[in-house]
Amino acid sequence: MHVREIINKKLGYDDGSNLLDPDCYPPMQLEEDRFDTEIEQERAKERAEKLKAEKEDLKEQGVGAPPSEKEALATEIESIDMILQQEDAAYQEATDELALLRVVDGIRRRMNTGTKNYEEALSETSQADIKKEVREVARDLDRDAGKINSILKELKISTRITTSSKSSNGKSKYVEEMERREDEREYKTSSTEGARNSRDRSRS
Repeated sequence: MHVREIINKKLGYDDGSNLLDPDCYPPMQLEEDRFDTEIEQERAKERAEKLKAEKEDLKEQGVGAPPSEKEALATEIESIDMILQQEDAAYQEATDELALLRVVDGIRRRMNTGTKNYEEALSETSQADIKKEVREVARDLDRDAGKINSILKELKISTRITTSSKSSNGKSKYVEEMERREDEREYKTSSTEGARNSRDRSRS
């Protein structure tokens, strides 16, 4: 479900910017929606994990089973896969909605409303603060820049973010993956050589 659909169909607002207005979208309603969405997300995750465990159990049952039984188990696994896809989709949709609600909540907390209306308060909120807030949401919920920027667009906020494939130490995550694999192979090689030397000493 696209961000606009969440705003229009699930939250019931025609204009996404209304979500930033506490008079239009009361804080209590925001809190309740966020709570309900977190529960929805967690339940979808739990259902998916249960299905994955069922798949693994069926696979184990198939080890050493006759061919006809393997085919029956495979058919059952394929049926579980179809349900699992639905649960994964439900989880992603709940996560998208939660990202929207967290962005709204975070930006509201960054705004110094006081006696001002929300438009004035928003215009005086620094883009650096907004970026910091939404990047935190992106990191916590594993949402990419495109998803976060689509939320900002629907909220009528001009700020945009970019994401990098580099980690905090400046290395690309792919470089780190290569180095991790090298370390693992070096460890396996040294372990094998150590075991071989130990056997050689015991023979002598």
